[in-house]
Amino acid sequence: VAAAARAAAAAAEDRAGLVWRLGVGCDHSGFFVELLGVLAALDARAPGGVALRGVTCDAAALGRLFPEEAEAIARATARGVGGGAVEVVHGTCGDLGERDGPRVARLMLER
Repeated sequence: VAAAARAAAAAAEDRAGLVWRLGVGCDHSGFFVELLGVLAALDARAPGGVALRGVTCDAAALGRLFPEEAEAIARATARGVGGGAVEVVHGTCGDLGERDGPRVARLMLER
């Protein structure tokens, strides 16, 4: 966890080109597991990396993840957001107000 905190502090200077807004905790919900599965690849490919918003992980939650997952989450939650960054939103985009970059809604409907 200490390594994750150091990585988060170092990454705070970055400005992400992709923002992933996910309003869940660090439990193993489907959306959080989906994020863990794609975060490293997106972080490596998005200019400036990925910034994660809406997820709060305490030390105990980070401790249940693999070390590389915990470091990726800590980095992404600490990273700043660049102007014009693409934002992936879990839910509807209209509730979040205006911004200067595009938004993509990530929805799941169950019947």
